[in-house]
Amino acid sequence: MKKILCIAFSLCIVAGCATSYKAAKKPTANGYFSVQLQEGLFNVSFKGNEDTSVKVVKDYALLRSAEICLENGYKSFSIVESRDVSNIHESIWDGTPTTQPHIDLTIQCSPDTNLLYQAELIRKNLRHIYHMDK
Repeated sequence: MKKILCIAFSLCIVAGCATSYKAAKKPTANGYFSVQLQEGLFNVSFKGNEDTSVKVVKDYALLRSAEICLENGYKSFSIVESRDVSNIHESIWDGTPTTQPHIDLTIQCSPDTNLLYQAELIRKNLRHIYHMDK
């Protein structure tokens, strides 16, 4: 039994426990969180854990931005402001620095396709890349 538990624990460590694409229960929790600032203007953030790469966190923030636009009847968006608010701290295991990536975006949405990012195309491509196809 002890051997089975050790193998199961090892598999969990090797597989990693990266943050999945999901809504955060509160602004400080892992996952995406968004708030409408005014008509067509939104704050979108995604926070990962130490096992989530910065690239994935940026992509997930972009994906959520596209979804927010589509959910609100918009077709395109641009990033007005992008902030890296990652938290760097020491590992509890060995004291080495670890990063908890966190990207915060302010986006402006448009009902036309005149802005930089086409929401439907971004949503479709990122969901395909991360195997979230429905």
